[in-house]
Amino acid sequence: ETLTAAHTAMREGLRELSPETDRHHGSPELFKEEMKKTMDALPEKSHDFTAIRLATLERLTGGADIAQRVFDRWFAVRNSPAFFPDAVASLRSLREAGVLIGTLTDGNSNPMAIDGLRDVIDFAVNAAEAGASKPDARPFKLCEVKSGCASSEIVMVGDSMAKDIAGGRRAGW
Repeated sequence: ETLTAAHTAMREGLRELSPETDRHHGSPELFKEEMKKTMDALPEKSHDFTAIRLATLERLTGGADIAQRVFDRWFAVRNSPAFFPDAVASLRSLREAGVLIGTLTDGNSNPMAIDGLRDVIDFAVNAAEAGASKPDARPFKLCEVKSGCASSEIVMVGDSMAKDIAGGRRAGW
């Protein structure tokens, strides 16, 4: 839901600032294809979705200024998620019980800047910071460093068996 809304915000920016880009590449499917092309062209950045999205927008719009302005619209909505009912309250209860709460994402959201999360999150890790995407061990190890916890003290909750759960298990979580 949040990513769909963010894409809608991006398209609104493209319609205003680069209508041709929106017409030819604005649909989610077409933009995803363009992101893959950018990843192929910049394999060393393929784990950094901010860099990839900005490079894709710059390539398609022909300008860094337009790309940044469109990205900023996308990012503002990306960092305004709709939470499942009781999700934040559940995290708050866990934290009040002494459980450290952290986030690990391949994406580029910033949980420390998200209303409702910033006051319940103790640490956050993303793939760009870790230098690799899940299930690579580096993001999981960075969580251990930031939390000060041993791998045996961490539990992974995620939506991808291959990336989140298997990656966590390989890291000893």
